[in-house]
Amino acid sequence: MPRTIEEAADDAYTFVRALGLELIDVFSFSMGGMIAQDLVLKHPELVRRLVLTGTGPRGGTDMDKVVPTTYLELIRSAFRRADVKEFLFFNRNETGKRAAKSFLARLQEETTTAWSRRRCPRTSIAASPAPSSSSTPTPGTVASSNTTRSSRRSPLRSCGSERHGRRGLW
Repeated sequence: MPRTIEEAADDAYTFVRALGLELIDVFSFSMGGMIAQDLVLKHPELVRRLVLTGTGPRGGTDMDKVVPTTYLELIRSAFRRADVKEFLFFNRNETGKRAAKSFLARLQEETTTAWSRRRCPRTSIAASPAPSSSSTPTPGTVASSNTTRSSRRSPLRSCGSERHGRRGLW
């Protein structure tokens, strides 16, 4: 595991080259932005486009404390059995704590809703007969209001929307 941003940039370079890539686009966030900055400084020929989000420059105020602070917050969240985002992205005053709880509740709701939609799309229909009860993958086509794709990897499965007169698939 790299101990510094520079070592992480070196590891990223090694990984990209091991994949056989000659030119890459980089989208980075937070500490990844610091790693990306070092990567592009050391290997400008490798990076075609660089997008930095939620990050800061080397030498910026307290930037040298980001890695140790991140590890400390990870440990703190584990001991408190809390989501690490609560510690990393919100102030630890009362306003920050309330904002963190509210954000995490919304995130949980959106994640649950998105998972439910993915598992049981309301507008999906089967273009082929429902599969048998065997677990053997069945080729088929899944059609929904915004996409049609062929599927050979997973069987078409019902997720209980028969009461609406159609089979929901995932």
